[in-house]
Amino acid sequence: MARQRTTTNGTTATITKRTSTVQAGPSLSTVTKARGRKSNVGTVLNTKKSVTNGKSRSRKIIKNNSYRKHDSDDEIYQSDDNRDDIDIEDNVTINTNSNDGSQDMEDLIGLLQTRTSKKSNSRFSKFEKEQEARLREAIDLINGESGIINVWVSEMKGIALSVMKKMDEKLNYEDACNKNLKIGFEKYQSITTETLDHLAKIHTQSQRFRRELDNDLKRLYTTDETEVNESLEHFVKSQRQAWKSLAKSNKEIHDMSTLKRMLSEV
Repeated sequence: MARQRTTTNGTTATITKRTSTVQAGPSLSTVTKARGRKSNVGTVLNTKKSVTNGKSRSRKIIKNNSYRKHDSDDEIYQSDDNRDDIDIEDNVTINTNSNDGSQDMEDLIGLLQTRTSKKSNSRFSKFEKEQEARLREAIDLINGESGIINVWVSEMKGIALSVMKKMDEKLNYEDACNKNLKIGFEKYQSITTETLDHLAKIHTQSQRFRRELDNDLKRLYTTDETEVNESLEHFVKSQRQAWKSLAKSNKEIHDMSTLKRMLSEV
């Protein structure tokens, strides 16, 4: 933004302001004095002589109040250097009629250099503080009690404990299953052994019964018919005697019942 003022004595002052990023420390290195001496501070200062009426101009710069006053035309230019959010480099082109303005330019450049240095140092200090604060926040975010690492470690511990608990439960279940299988296998072995023993005994008994049956059949086939007939006759006789005894007993019982009936009738 450019601003130009023309005073009554013919002096023309043009002030151009621009913003730039200022690193730590001032950027102005040399001061341009009178008679066309150049500066390499990023500010181009060209002093031209324009003699119109031969009058000399005096300029007073009040540094503490940051404003410039022209005694000839009683105009006061309020400085915008109080802003802390921008850094200003002024490109000033001044037409003057005498060499007295060079000292004023030195004072102006010195003022700008001082203010720029102060602002640069202030901004650099502020930047360092902000970076330190951000670094502390990042460290707290990472290593704090509620930081990312502690939260991640807590979650990993919880997951590890859960996995270990499930593994212990699985191992306990497998141990119980193995124990039950072992007990069942031992029972199966004992039952199988007992069954085999019983089968062996049954086989032995069946072999013995078979031998006895074979012997009986052999003995039966070798017996004479006479012995068989005698046995049958003896059996028939015994049956007859048994029938006779039974009939006699029935008769006696019948007689006793008749006697009882007769006695009961009397």
